Amino acid sequence: TFVLDVPDDLAEVYRYRPGQFCTFRARIDDDEQFRCYSMSSAPETDRHLAVTVKRVPGGTVSNWFNDKVAVGDLVDTSPPSGTFCLSGSGRPLVGFCGGSGITPVLSLAKSALASTGRTVRLLYASREPDSVIFDEALRDLEHRSPDRLEVRRHFDSASGFPRPAAVLDLVGGELDADFYICGPG
Repeated sequence: TFVLDVPDDLAEVYRYRPGQFCTFRARIDDDEQFRCYSMSSAPETDRHLAVTVKRVPGGTVSNWFNDKVAVGDLVDTSPPSGTFCLSGSGRPLVGFCGGSGITPVLSLAKSALASTGRTVRLLYASREPDSVIFDEALRDLEHRSPDRLEVRRHFDSASGFPRPAAVLDLVGGELDADFYICGPG
């Protein structure tokens, strides 16, 4: 996770909504690369804007971030953008997340739990227990909001891909909710 220290004169430009992302520009081996990374922070709970970059085998920019970017470095990024944000409906939030797809949904969940009375239910699928990101953060949120947050963890290594029954079980009969899906195809 990379915490961005936004200069005071750009604070308003970098004001963001949970679920948004920034596009980063990196010059790697004289080649300009652009990648979008979602905020893992939420303005209601975190002092600074933070993005999380999961290392991808062979990933040019993700490996550059994880291997080269250090405290004090300057990074070139666009202002926050995107519409994968909380609606103002007040309905329960239901999230289906795969791998690093938990990143923007974590931002949404933190915001909903901190600033609304909404309930949050998540199905978080990962390849295996060692590949889970934000487990500690999710457990902390579960501890602080046991009556409003439910996280179901699924491991493909133990159970294969999530089956329709797992989705139906999480949703139950409650279709009057806001649904968010983020993960690999």
